[in-house]
Amino acid sequence: VLSHGGNKLVIQSEITNSQDAASSTIPTVDAAVIGLGHLLPLITESILTIPELCQAFYSFASYACELRAQGFMRLTDCQLSSFSRLLRFGIFGLNFNISDQIKSPSTSRSLSYSLGCVDISVIQQCLDIIISLTDHFLEIRSRSRFRPTEELQNATRLINAMGLNTQFLSDLFTLITRESYSVSLEASFSSALLNLIHLNPEAYSNLVYQWINSCENPVIQARLNDAFEHLGNYCSSGGDGTEQTNKQLNDSLVKSKYITCFNENKPNRSSRSDFQQYFHLFVTEMRSFICFG
Repeated sequence: VLSHGGNKLVIQSEITNSQDAASSTIPTVDAAVIGLGHLLPLITESILTIPELCQAFYSFASYACELRAQGFMRLTDCQLSSFSRLLRFGIFGLNFNISDQIKSPSTSRSLSYSLGCVDISVIQQCLDIIISLTDHFLEIRSRSRFRPTEELQNATRLINAMGLNTQFLSDLFTLITRESYSVSLEASFSSALLNLIHLNPEAYSNLVYQWINSCENPVIQARLNDAFEHLGNYCSSGGDGTEQTNKQLNDSLVKSKYITCFNENKPNRSSRSDFQQYFHLFVTEMRSFICFG
């Protein structure tokens, strides 16, 4: 049912008049999202441990989001919260114990994963869903910057109900600390992170500042600081000169050096490409001392 739902689902109101019924048929792009909404209460993590159902569900969810991301604003808060929970399962697996600090070489070993059905294709689909939904929100926010609209209110409700916030961003960063890290996911992974940062750059800078200052090892603290500072300057062409300038900033501006290139707009294609290159270097550096240091 799931694997064919996206192609065949047509929902009609209960109208006796055949002409009225024909005019009330919901297009497939909307029907896919509505159908997903009806499925969400029935889908549990235990069901998704069955590989065939797992693959079918995330393929259908990804298809619905690709067709009409704005349709997700029609879902209730309860449906969106359930969907967010299932996205987390698709990315992290079952029994994911979050470490809220990136601060020591043993961090990765303190995380517990039970993968269930989680594999590269499922993680890819979940990341692409996050990109589509956050892209949609950032576009609406840009259009409504000077005049708040009902559309922006609905989009904000979606983001909040799904918990696509700094905590979700923090959790995604823990993927870097897994024993197994797939470079094939890096394009989607970096784009999802970039969008989440752009949702609230200031909250991201506070998060990074917290991670760095909670690190007890001064050597690792310095390496964390350099890694995040370099990542935040991905749009700069000054190289070492820019980094040196930032190190001379007043203490009151210390957090801003982590978000030099981030803003509240939707990233364009060039920005995504540049960020992905810097993110690859960032991951290489981080894994050299957090996972295996």
